[in-house]
Amino acid sequence: MQEIHQDVTITPIRRLEAEPFMYRLLVYGKTPHMWTTPGIYSTPEKLVASFTPPLTHEHQSRILDTLRNGKEIRFSLKDGLARL
Repeated sequence: MQEIHQDVTITPIRRLEAEPFMYRLLVYGKTPHMWTTPGIYSTPEKLVASFTPPLTHEHQSRILDTLRNGKEIRFSLKDGLARL
C-alpha cells in the first residue's frame, strides 16, 4: 500500500497594515482534509494544533518561528507528523 503525503503551504495574510495577521492553510494532494482542515486561522498556534496526528516538535517550532516573522512556509507532511 502506497503512503500518501500532502504538501502544505501556510501564508500570513492581512488586508491592512494595522490589522493582525491571519494564517491561510492550503493542503495539496489527495484527500487534503486527511490530516488537518484547510482554511484561515486566527493564530499560528491554532493552525499548528489543527493537525491530527500532531506535527513533530521540530515542525511545530519551525512553522511558528517562520509565521511569527511574517513569512510563508511550505513543507511536506511526509516526515512532519508525529508517530503515535
